[in-house]
Amino acid sequence: MNKISILIDIALIAIVISSCTRDKNHIQNGLKTTDININKINNKNHISFDAITSKLAFVRLESKKNCYIATINKVIQTGKYYLILDKTQSRLFVFDTLGTFQHTIGHRGIGPESFRDITSIAFINNKQHIIIHSNRDMALFIYL
Repeated sequence: MNKISILIDIALIAIVISSCTRDKNHIQNGLKTTDININKINNKNHISFDAITSKLAFVRLESKKNCYIATINKVIQTGKYYLILDKTQSRLFVFDTLGTFQHTIGHRGIGPESFRDITSIAFINNKQHIIIHSNRDMALFIYL
């Protein structure tokens, strides 16, 4: 009886250990993402972009009074646009792929079709929906 319980314990431990590992490449918001283990990079003070990506592009964003960004908390590329979340201002900016400001989505406030804050954003690729999550409103705002 004791040998059987030991075998069961070993099997359970093996299942738990194997379920904790995951593939470093996965799909998130319709985009392929790769987990990067910075502990495996030799020089801890600087990371070469070549070590983490094969393609890198910089997009200079237009800067006008109506599109000043205080903090970039999240960036989502939808294909045609960049969605940039600024939690400091509770604003969601939309720029095209050339960096030209298009508009903001939603507006901060109290009342219908307004949110008090933006906690997070998501983009559903196959439906082209933008979702704004607001903790203070305990709501999801869906933009088509």
